[in-house]
Amino acid sequence: MAVKTIGIVRGAGHHQTDLNNVKVQDESADFIAVTPADTARLCAAGLDVWIEEGAGIDAGFEDVAYAIAGASVESRLDILKNCDFIAAASTLDLTADLASGIALKQDVILCSPAVTADGCDHSFHFLNTLEMRESPKIQSDMEILGRTAMAEALAPYIATASMASLDIRILGWSPLMRYALRRAGNRDPKSIELVPAGSLKKDLTALGTSSLYIYDSRHFEDGKKLIPFLKSKGCHLFDLKDFVDDQGDLSVQVYREDHPPYDMGGLLIDFNDLAGTTAISQAIDLFKSQEKNIGDLNVVVIGYDPYVQAALDALKSAGVGTISLLGRKNVSGENLAEKLAQADIILIGKIKLPQARGAIFDENILSSGLKDGAVILDFAAQGRIKQDWVKGCTQSFGSSFLGQNGIYLAQGINWGQLAPATQVSNRFSEQLTEILIGEQKLASLMPSDYPNGVKQALASV
Repeated sequence: MAVKTIGIVRGAGHHQTDLNNVKVQDESADFIAVTPADTARLCAAGLDVWIEEGAGIDAGFEDVAYAIAGASVESRLDILKNCDFIAAASTLDLTADLASGIALKQDVILCSPAVTADGCDHSFHFLNTLEMRESPKIQSDMEILGRTAMAEALAPYIATASMASLDIRILGWSPLMRYALRRAGNRDPKSIELVPAGSLKKDLTALGTSSLYIYDSRHFEDGKKLIPFLKSKGCHLFDLKDFVDDQGDLSVQVYREDHPPYDMGGLLIDFNDLAGTTAISQAIDLFKSQEKNIGDLNVVVIGYDPYVQAALDALKSAGVGTISLLGRKNVSGENLAEKLAQADIILIGKIKLPQARGAIFDENILSSGLKDGAVILDFAAQGRIKQDWVKGCTQSFGSSFLGQNGIYLAQGINWGQLAPATQVSNRFSEQLTEILIGEQKLASLMPSDYPNGVKQALASV
């Protein structure tokens, strides 16, 4: 085994800045790279795990929990001197340690988002957790099922060139929906909306043969008898459960045969889900502070990425009102202005649509085209908001939102790092543990044998 002894130490802590460079998270608070639960998994796999004394306190994990899981609770000095793999969930600052005369183990692997090691005269490997990628890219069965189910649902409209007149409506929510929706948005329907929970028959305005209602009967309870009503109105219906039962296994098999995995996939350690849910949680808190009914909120989504996928999960859980997903047909001119004017929350993911980039934050829309109290969550900030507008902000909410004329904006926020320390630690830990003893099996490999997606994140110093 290339790695035998894993050391988990404190990082340098975290801080988060908003658009005005205001610190919003205590720099002394820190996450932990491995939780007690994952410590037990690592020990069971034959690894020796050493935990720095008190390193898990900020994340809610006591030393005794690590000891029970099989770890040795040791001093930072002993870990740095003896472990051949040392991990931290934030910047690993070894400057003071090295200045005191501590000598790292030769060719030790330092695994963290960043390393500061001024004065180190020993060679080591730095494994950057911000750059490790899966290789090859492996799509989950859930993702494939969502894509193939939506492809099946849309096939008749694509075959008849009638997508442009199709209104897609989503009843309820299920794990497959987040993947199915991406496929739907790429096919340019007339509209896509998520029907609010508790809607009555009179609330369903998209009726007739140009309407497609998608639901998952494993999760959607039709207490209002909407399905029979929609059938009586000539609407098309598609049950994801039926597709999974009838074609699920075969569709996954055929998809994998027809789509060889890409050489490189996504990041092995990411906080996409935490980012989406944390952003929505803070936005909902803002509306609650204004005593607004969450069920009446109207949400507009522009662009679709993993942050948005997680945010949609959180929005449905919070019970917001109508959620509209805008595609190419809806992101220019009057169509966009009309949608934005009705929105309480504007959710922006990565946008590949050139016509949308300049139009979303047109100065006229910012100054007079949005609802009073509207919230903009921009997950794909690329300096879209004019700095003059930012400088004019005189309002704020919590740690992330700047406001001007009753409009609130959160842009350029590292939302994943704003989640509670326990949640961030759990997410980091489960992914790092999977890298070490799961699919990637790093603990059993020499650095020269790492998969390409991990090797690209490795630097020898």
